[in-house]
Amino acid sequence: MKRLLIVEFGPSRSKRFAKAVAAAQRGPGECVELEPGRYRVSFLLGTDAAVYRSLAYLLQGVRHWRATDVYQAAEPVSSYLARDIRVAGCPHRRWRGHEPGRPVKVEGAL
Repeated sequence: MKRLLIVEFGPSRSKRFAKAVAAAQRGPGECVELEPGRYRVSFLLGTDAAVYRSLAYLLQGVRHWRATDVYQAAEPVSSYLARDIRVAGCPHRRWRGHEPGRPVKVEGAL
């Protein structure tokens, strides 16, 4: 089962904004500039570990910003809870002894 998760962020005066935009554009999600300084990144969550890593990396950098919104199926989701999303068959469960039901920690956050 695949789920669509959308992260909208910006504009921001943060020093990390440019790095967040670069991460969103180079990641596996579809990145679109909605208006100057406002971006929407769509992640199709399935079994590809790279998608989960990219989502977690982006959320670690932008979830604290007031201008960040996260949606699942057009419904708002807490950006803090979105980082801990688990899907049956998620490849993260098998990383380095990761226990199912526990959040995955991603190194090198924005």
